[in-house]
Amino acid sequence: MARKHEAVSWLNQGLSPSGIAQQMGVTIATVMGYLYNQVGEGKIPRSDILFAIGQETRQAVDAIEREHGRLDEWQFRRALNNEHPGVDADDACVYRSLKAPLVYLGDMYAWMYLLEWFLHGYIKETLIQVYGNEWWRKGIPDSIRADCAATLERDSEPAAEPYCYTTLVQLKETFEKRWDLFSRRLPVGPASDRKRFLSGLTRINQIRNRVMHASKGVVPNEDDFRFLREFLNFADVLHWNEDLGTREQETEAAAQDASPT
Repeated sequence: MARKHEAVSWLNQGLSPSGIAQQMGVTIATVMGYLYNQVGEGKIPRSDILFAIGQETRQAVDAIEREHGRLDEWQFRRALNNEHPGVDADDACVYRSLKAPLVYLGDMYAWMYLLEWFLHGYIKETLIQVYGNEWWRKGIPDSIRADCAATLERDSEPAAEPYCYTTLVQLKETFEKRWDLFSRRLPVGPASDRKRFLSGLTRINQIRNRVMHASKGVVPNEDDFRFLREFLNFADVLHWNEDLGTREQETEAAAQDASPT
């Protein structure tokens, strides 16, 4: 295994940059070189490095910056050693360099985009398998169809079909109205916890609005990003397609009981 891949492997196992340096017997600068190389190759997002750093370290950095303002690195290390002697200074410096919102906002936007795009396609695919050509009328709630049709009519450059105008909130509502159908095709996590899945989509929509409407001055914070990461792990959306084949018969059985509302 190449050393840069080894560094990523340790990161994925939960080690901070200083912990990786200790395991590999190299300097923190070498580790960051490996990790940033893998960021550049698209193997990991920068936010993975940010969130590998422990809460104690993060809180210590935030406390020092609240107390002393922005210090240069030498001043920061001295303050850290005096006020938080148990915190690793190398990890603290890495966190300082990555904690700016612009670091995680890019990853946050990309993941929300992929989540919405995936849910949009997943719902349509499922409904087509159940209702065939009648998927739009029989699978999508009446109010959502009306809203999408109106938006299509107003659009000077209309999309291919009204369904293209569904919002994340409307996708969540479709899941809610057709839960008996969709839950048969979901991974165990979301299928067994309807409330967490649906409420999670509601919060993600709120976070999305903060990202997309920056003029309001409400910037998503690290807690928002942490929630998004945890939700994606819980929902396991990247593996939903793996469940399609094994759940086809269950979906067909559900279709016999499904009726539009």
